[in-house]
Order: sequence, then structure tokens, then C-alpha cells
Amino acid sequence: MGDFQNSYDRIIRRLRELAFSQARLDAWGGLLLSFSALLIILLASMLADQALVLSQATRRIASFLAPACFLTVFGIYTIKKLLERPNLVAAAERVEAHFPQLKARLISTVQLWNRRKDSREGYSTDLIEATGQDAAEILGQLDLNTILNRTFLIRSYRILACSISAALIYSLLFPASFYYSQLRLTHPSSSYGSYISVRPGSMRLVRGFDLEVDALIWGRWPLRAHLLTEKKDTEPTKLRLERRGSGHFAGTLSEVNESFSYRVMARGVISPDYHISVLDRPAVVGLKMKYIYPAYTHLPPTVLDEGVGDISGLVGTKVILNGRSNVPLSYAAMFMDDSTVVLGSLTEENSFQISCDIKRDGSYHILIEDPDGNENEDPIHYRISAIDDEYPTVSIVEPGRDMNLPGDMILRLLISAADDFGLTRFYLVSKKGEEKKKVTIANLRGRRSEAEVSFDWDLSDAACFLEMLSPITSRFSITIPT
Repeated sequence: MGDFQNSYDRIIRRLRELAFSQARLDAWGGLLLSFSALLIILLASMLADQALVLSQATRRIASFLAPACFLTVFGIYTIKKLLERPNLVAAAERVEAHFPQLKARLISTVQLWNRRKDSREGYSTDLIEATGQDAAEILGQLDLNTILNRTFLIRSYRILACSISAALIYSLLFPASFYYSQLRLTHPSSSYGSYISVRPGSMRLVRGFDLEVDALIWGRWPLRAHLLTEKKDTEPTKLRLERRGSGHFAGTLSEVNESFSYRVMARGVISPDYHISVLDRPAVVGLKMKYIYPAYTHLPPTVLDEGVGDISGLVGTKVILNGRSNVPLSYAAMFMDDSTVVLGSLTEENSFQISCDIKRDGSYHILIEDPDGNENEDPIHYRISAIDDEYPTVSIVEPGRDMNLPGDMILRLLISAADDFGLTRFYLVSKKGEEKKKVTIANLRGRRSEAEVSFDWDLSDAACFLEMLSPITSRFSITIPT
């Protein structure tokens, strides 16, 4: 008896699981359908408001109708499905319809089990219990999830997808209408009238640039819109804007060269006045250079007149550029031809200073930028010429030739030298075999561009051939007698 009852309990448990699974699927479908109903009511109300400009009372009704419709559909198709008591007979019939191998055992067990001891149909208790046991064994081998009915869920999903697609298309094609209508519906007690939203509004514009004006008309869609511009001491001019969609108009003013005020007018509605301030593009209008030479040159700093942009000087010279712009600046920098960037500092509102060292030949240009991000157009490229410092020139006047030493072993030298930045010291370098020797032969007082020094070279200690070396002039040989 216990085995037969367990078989029946397993059947009832499986059928209830099937019924609950179906109820959950239907509840999800009901939730999707509820959102679809809400979205459809809102879209219909927005379109009606755009076409008819609904009154406050009508908008209040629409704002009440949308959530009421949502709650009604949600209650019928979601809450009710979850609270309904599962119909086991209907579940058994669905299983029998999909799995004919049960051969009516399942539906017979469900219908006759509780009446098996006094069956009016004349079935014996043993037969009903055996039928239930067979049905439980077959049912345990079946996957009941395959017979769940997903038609309602799929249909609800498609309806919601279509509703969302319609809302997206509406918002993309008619953004002004979509925004304004939803604003009126979500605030039914407010009296929103038609008005015009204009871009870019008031702004500063570089001289010679084009200006594109966009106008979005909120409320009733007009068929035409006009741009009214007014310059100082002139009559207003009227330009018809191009219609680019419902409530969307645009137009372009080419090569703006003067400041002006403007507004947009459509269907009796006028936007606020906006002002366009025309500015000059940044440009370098003055450039002074200061050269600070290397310390060894003892040259004073040099300031060049304005208008000179090319740099030319000794390697190691520091150059300070002081520039002026026609407009206030936010940025200034020097760009070298090797991609090196030297940032400048702003000394005043429209002045800058940049410092660099002369290292090699090349070129550079100066980039400046105003607070609005506008840069100077086609900056001038200047040359950089690096001048190397020349070596001193040295000549050995006496003896200046190959010779034999006299008997006193004293060689009298007369040396003449010149340098563009001055001489301070003379050295004598001699070579004996592979050995070199450097001797200071004169220290000059002050700095001289030209000098001659004499020196008596005692070679009494030398015991072999010597070769006198000069860094600039040719060598000469001295033969020492033995």
C-alpha cells in the first residue's frame, strides 16, 4: 500500500511543478505585457498631445490612465497567474497529449485515485493502484520542461520590443517633440507653452568662421522658422532656416566678420536674443630677442629689434624671446624641427616669454592659443644657425724651420697667436719618442686678441731627437748634437 501511495505522491509532485513552472512563465509574460501597455498608452498620449495640444484636464486623465492600465494588466496576467491553484487534471491532460506512451494511465490515476475504493466506474482498487504505479515510473523518465507553453511569453516579448522600438524611433526622429510631450505628460498640472531652444546661443567666434544655428521648437510643430540677425546701427536681416525634422530647423551663416545679435522666430514664438562676439585669431604681432653669450666670450647681452625671428649665434648662447599677441593668451610654446617643445610663460595677458639654448642648426615656430582654444594659423617658421667657436691661430715665427742646436743648447722661440675672444695662456708641447710633454711658457695679463711671446728653451738635458708640436701650425724637427 505504501509503495502505491508514494507513486501517486510522485505523480502529484511532478504535476504541481509543471503547473508552477507554467504559471511563472505566464507571469513573466504578464509583466512584459504590462510594460507594453504602459508604453503604448504613453506614446499614444504623447502623439495626441503633439497633434492636439491636450488641455491640463486631458493630460491629468492620460497620466492616470497609463499607470491604471499597467496595474490592471499586471494584476490579471501576473498576480492572478501566481495565485491561481494549479489544475492537476489539466496538467495531466497536457502531459498525456505530448507523451502518448502513458496511454491514459496518468489522467486515470489523477481522476480515480481518491475514489479507488468505491469507484463508480467499476475499476478495482488493485487496477487503479497498478495503473498509478506504472504512470509514476513512466513519468519519472520524462522531461516535462519540454511541454511548457511559451507562446504567451514570446508574444508579450514581441509586443514590448515593438513598443520600445516605436518609442526609440519617435525620440530619434522627433527629439524635440518627444522631450516636450513627455515633459507635459509627466507634469500635467503645469502650463507648458511653445518655446524655442537655440544653439549655440551666445558665444565668441573667430573672425572668418562659419556659424551654424540649430533651433528646436517645443510644442506645436511649425512649418517654417526664420533667423533674425541685427548688426550695430543696421536694420535686421531675415534668413529662412532649413527644416530638418519636425520641430527642428537649422541654418549657416558663412564667414562671419562682424559681431551681431540674433534670435529665431517661428509661428509667433520668438526666442531670447543671443549675441555673437567676433574675435581675431591669435597672431604674434611683436617678437624681441635677447642673446646671452657663453661666459668665456665676455660679451655683454645683446637685444635685437622687433621683427627679427631667425636665431644666429655661438653654440651655447641662451636666447630669450619676448613676444606679444593681438589677443589675450592661455598658452605659448616653441616647437623645434626635431619635435622638441619648449613651453613659454605668460608675462602679461597678451605677452609671453620663451627661453632656449643654441645647440645646432635647425628651425622653429611659435604656437600660441587664446582662452577659447583658438590657435595662430600658419605660424612662421624661422631658422636657427649655430656658429661654432673657432680655434686660436698660432704660428712659430722663430725658428720656424728644421735646424741644428747651437752649442749652448738654448733654442730661442718667438710665437705669435690670435683669437676672436682673447688669449690668456701659452703652452709648449714637445715629443720625445712616444712621450709628450706640455710646459706653460707664458701667462698673459688680461685678455688679448693678438699676442707674441718669446721663450728660451733649454734643451741641455735632451739626448735624442726632439720634435716640436704646434696645435695649428706644421711641425719642425730639432737635431741635438751628441
